[in-house]
Amino acid sequence: MAFIQPQCHVIMASADNNNEQIPGISMPHANHESALQLLNSQQFAEAESLLRKHLQLHSDDHIALTLLGHSLIKQQRLAGAIQLFKRVCELKPNLADAYGNLGLALQQQQDFSQAIAMLKKAVALDDNYHDAWNALGNLLMHTGQQQEGAAALIRAEQTDPFAPAMEAVAQAMSKQDYAQAEAGCREILQRHGHHPGAIAILAQLATQQKQWAAAEQMLQHALDYSPFNLGLWHKLAEVSSHAGKHEQRVYAAQQCVNIAPDQAHLASILGSSLAHAGKYQQALDAYERAAQLDPADANIQIQRGHILKTLGRREQAIQAFRHSIALREQNGVAYWALADFKNFDFNADDIAAMQAIAKDETAAAEHRSQAGFALANALERQADYAAAFEHYLQANKLRPNADFDAQQLQKHAAEGRELFGRALLQNKTSLSPNGPRPIFIVGLPRSGSTLIEQILASHSAIEGTMELPNLPRVMETLYQDSRQSGMSIEQFFERIPAENLSAYGQKYLDDTAIFRNGAPYFIDKLPPNFRLVGFIHLILPEAIIIDARRHPLDAGLSAFKQHFAAGHEFSYDLHNIGAYYNEYLKMMDHWDQVLPGKVLCQHYSEMINNTEQSVRRLLQHCGLEFEAACLDFHKNTRAVHTASSEQVRQPIYKTGVGHWQNFEPWLGPLLDSLGEETLARFE
Repeated sequence: MAFIQPQCHVIMASADNNNEQIPGISMPHANHESALQLLNSQQFAEAESLLRKHLQLHSDDHIALTLLGHSLIKQQRLAGAIQLFKRVCELKPNLADAYGNLGLALQQQQDFSQAIAMLKKAVALDDNYHDAWNALGNLLMHTGQQQEGAAALIRAEQTDPFAPAMEAVAQAMSKQDYAQAEAGCREILQRHGHHPGAIAILAQLATQQKQWAAAEQMLQHALDYSPFNLGLWHKLAEVSSHAGKHEQRVYAAQQCVNIAPDQAHLASILGSSLAHAGKYQQALDAYERAAQLDPADANIQIQRGHILKTLGRREQAIQAFRHSIALREQNGVAYWALADFKNFDFNADDIAAMQAIAKDETAAAEHRSQAGFALANALERQADYAAAFEHYLQANKLRPNADFDAQQLQKHAAEGRELFGRALLQNKTSLSPNGPRPIFIVGLPRSGSTLIEQILASHSAIEGTMELPNLPRVMETLYQDSRQSGMSIEQFFERIPAENLSAYGQKYLDDTAIFRNGAPYFIDKLPPNFRLVGFIHLILPEAIIIDARRHPLDAGLSAFKQHFAAGHEFSYDLHNIGAYYNEYLKMMDHWDQVLPGKVLCQHYSEMINNTEQSVRRLLQHCGLEFEAACLDFHKNTRAVHTASSEQVRQPIYKTGVGHWQNFEPWLGPLLDSLGEETLARFE
């Protein structure tokens, strides 16, 4: 790990030996002041010339020697700077800054042992020497002396000269006075350009505006100064997640674990980062470590179980979920994890426990909701459809943070159809990016997309990945570029050259590379990408698109019965489900009109009833020869990270077709919302 010198110090000829940083200090000699001004204006050679002339007359001037040393450092002449700082130590053996500057220069020369020795002398002379404590702590951590390094970093925090200013910033943040907090941070950074606390707050403010790139840049800058700052690495992992930078997220999470290897929650963060990067076995290893560090944490056991389920290790996953229930009594989350196998049979004690959680108004809404979903699933498997539906209804109402606006969806969908019209899509030609050919499976959740993915991923030329969030992020990048150019999105698309469109496609391929292993085709099955078919066509003209379509009542009911980990906010209300389905149909009809033949519509019922014919049709659409392994998809041992993971490990079954009829008496809101015109299309 590279270290960058923080703030350089100049020793004052004052009685109390106070340290002051280069900007704004009071100099005893006019040449000092002139040299300092030259340094601050980055005229390093000029500063050197002035100081050397001065030293011809005042050879023992320790301030001039120090300034000259910093001038040489700025010119990448470390050896000369070190010799000058050693001379200052000889002249002023009792000044902490003399050893501090020498230690920081030795650090840059990668002479860590000598750097540590000099920095220890500096803090021994001045116990409040913040920069020396910070550099010492980082060096000790870097050389494996973690206990001593951690103590030094704690002392660095305790001696932070900007602590009062940071306290004022914290108060402003607590009052949500973000403008005042930002102003306070920027004032600190004018005096200390790498202050980690101030930068962390600015990064937090940037994330509130979804300015992920700006937040990332700030955090990287702060980490140059504080490479073992746990809070900065933790924040970088979070920012990297939002930015879709999976490798960086994993690296940041790993740094957190390296700094504090005995903290279970950090091992869990690493596990989550690895899982989102598709590295499931490594994720399991991280969760196993977390469980060893904190055997009483019920949430860790749930995360272990999810990874085991993804890897197809059903019995071990069930044991993990059961273990979580044993650790926490009101554990609706674990009960739903069991129910989400779709074919799990609860016993009488389980049902009683789930009923108790669902009724307990003192329990967290998250646990009540998921216990309700699980209880409904258990009752449905017993064919008690009336009771099951009542619990599904209550569970959906309890779903925390579910927020969906049907009118907003309709507005955005209409704008999308207008933007990606026939003229734009037919007149705008794009270059094909370099990389494998993506296969996008779009549609609604719970409509058979995982089955199609599993079938296609059983072909030797295709690899499955997961529901990748990257395409919407690339679209957002394009929107940001249009705003920065001062053009509307329509103007931007009209004027953008083909090679620039191709660059967005290349960005998508580059960003998703972590999920791939080299096959010529790969699958991205994020369902809401149905709204971005036109965008896919523009930036990835060779992409293959498949619409996984299911009867609206089967698809709608299946979504209503599912507690999704994230997203799909429409799915917790039957009326919203109908509105969403209708907008989906409108979008797919639009793509068929403006891009005829681009999208293959694969009906779930046809896949179930005419499997081989459907598989051959899918492969033909992909331009691939038929392979018999695609019919034995349930034997594929690949990791599957969706709610259908257990279902696609079974041969084709037909019980999902027409299942809505069991709940028909209670589906009035969904029927009304869909309307006769939509339903007539599926008669």
